[in-house]
Amino acid sequence: MNPSISHPFKLNNKKALSAAVIRAAFFVLIFSLVLLVLGGLHFTKAEAKSISSAESLGYQIVEMTNENLPETLQVAIYRDTVSKKDALAIAKELNKENKQDVVVYVSMAPLSSEKEVRFNEEIAYKVTVNDGSIETVDFDVYKDVQPDRTVDGNWNLEDNVLNLVTGEVTININMDDGLAKETVLSKAQALSEQILALNKESGISSVLFRISAGEKEYVYHSDQFYTIGEARVSKG
Repeated sequence: MNPSISHPFKLNNKKALSAAVIRAAFFVLIFSLVLLVLGGLHFTKAEAKSISSAESLGYQIVEMTNENLPETLQVAIYRDTVSKKDALAIAKELNKENKQDVVVYVSMAPLSSEKEVRFNEEIAYKVTVNDGSIETVDFDVYKDVQPDRTVDGNWNLEDNVLNLVTGEVTININMDDGLAKETVLSKAQALSEQILALNKESGISSVLFRISAGEKEYVYHSDQFYTIGEARVSKG
């Protein structure tokens, strides 16, 4: 079956509304929210007292503040060599001190406010601490991986949520157990291409996959074509 001429990747879930409905019912709301988002996310030098562990370990620090997500503290740190153990310790300390959800991004290069931090290719690890649970995501970049266009047309894409402001659709999907990380990436590349091509009228501009493959969990974003993250969740 040729995916380019079939429609298994057409999102008909009610959560993924058509562009016409979005424009008719939400134009004013979306416009206002976009202005808030653009004005609300900014980078400031974090205070040493709030992330003492990071500075003592030799990390340079950028604190991300989003006025629309006040319940979450987001911090980006970078150093030439990074440690997931360090990132976990820093995230736990911030969560304990600030008594709020914490996301720590660890990069191997200086971060710029011009980039979307969470899917910058320089990000090596992401640690999220909230509600007694910890999620770590280990990112890898495979520049030689190309889309596997023999994707499974029977994948269930109904578990999806469209962000009306950003146009990002988040989709939970299952893949076969035992797949290599590069194989998961190649299938995600091809599937995201099909979704973006066939759902333009739905206002979809990017795709975020949360992928289950047996006991493995992965995350993939279409904006970072060659990057795949392996996720692990544990109790805090």
